[in-house]
Amino acid sequence: MTHDESNHEIARRFAFWSRSTCPRPLDALRHRFDGKGFPERLSGKEIPLGVRILAVAESYIGLIQSKATGLGRRVSAEEACDVLEPHKGTGFDPAVVDWLRHIVLDDGRNSQIISSRHRVLIVDPDPEETAVLEVQFAGQGYDVSIERSIKGALRSLDADAFDVVVSEVNLADGQGFELLELMRRSAHTETPLMFVTSDRAQSSVDRGLELGAADYVVKPTSAAVIVAKAGRMIANSRTQKPGGRGVSGSLQEMALPDLIQIIANGHKNGILKVRNGTSQGELIFQDGSIHDARFGERSGAEAVYGVLRLTDGDFRLEPQTALVPDVIGLPTRHLLLDAMRRLDEEQR
Repeated sequence: MTHDESNHEIARRFAFWSRSTCPRPLDALRHRFDGKGFPERLSGKEIPLGVRILAVAESYIGLIQSKATGLGRRVSAEEACDVLEPHKGTGFDPAVVDWLRHIVLDDGRNSQIISSRHRVLIVDPDPEETAVLEVQFAGQGYDVSIERSIKGALRSLDADAFDVVVSEVNLADGQGFELLELMRRSAHTETPLMFVTSDRAQSSVDRGLELGAADYVVKPTSAAVIVAKAGRMIANSRTQKPGGRGVSGSLQEMALPDLIQIIANGHKNGILKVRNGTSQGELIFQDGSIHDARFGERSGAEAVYGVLRLTDGDFRLEPQTALVPDVIGLPTRHLLLDAMRRLDEEQR
């Protein structure tokens, strides 16, 4: 089975499952996520989850299987996801679109490079809420575990090391405050916990922060914001506690531009060391941005361009806890584009 065929099969199963949870298949054609569908005008989570999934899955399958598209041809999985993207929040549930993109396009590279350094435990009794967060975290290279209760969360914490815990206050067997108190009395005292909850009472906010929660966020909120906050918590905790594991590999298996994009998208800190024979360099990242670089006698942006000329060799991403001043001052994507332009001009 080819990669495209496997994507198509995943999408077909995705649609089949959503049909089985959808009260009436035609509901997927009636409803719009923004509430402008006719005649019920339901919006957001008022629309059954199966209906929201079916609307996205059927549209995706139509794009990859039919030639009667705006492009006049069948499109690839990535193109189909790009077509759905502008309709997030209007016709389609944004979380479901992101979920589909992760399912059909993720090849595991992010997890292989980054997840060994970033593990998140999500504790929430609502399957839909956890699914949305899981997709966002996984898309940034996190290894995600999910529990519904205090008992389950403590069991997972005892079994594995997590970089951050994201918890609802109202859990299946008690309150998240109890989970936080138990963590602080155990070996997990330094693991940051962020509450993401529907409990908006000021007394709950005060209690959570008094107990030492890293943050208290009231639903509804963007899953992307939660992931960004979690990344900053991990960076802050590692600044206070040195250590961490490095990640290494071959440039033949992971091209440098792809590797840099993963680090940038994940807002990671670290030193990316690259070696090819006698040629070696390093890129220093702060919150996903390249703040400095060295390549032989070069430094700054010129060193970045030198490192990006390496297509063979090995790399190693090492933890970096110290704050690094931004001596380059350019967005990472601009550095990559400029490096590609220079290489293209040299090859003419």
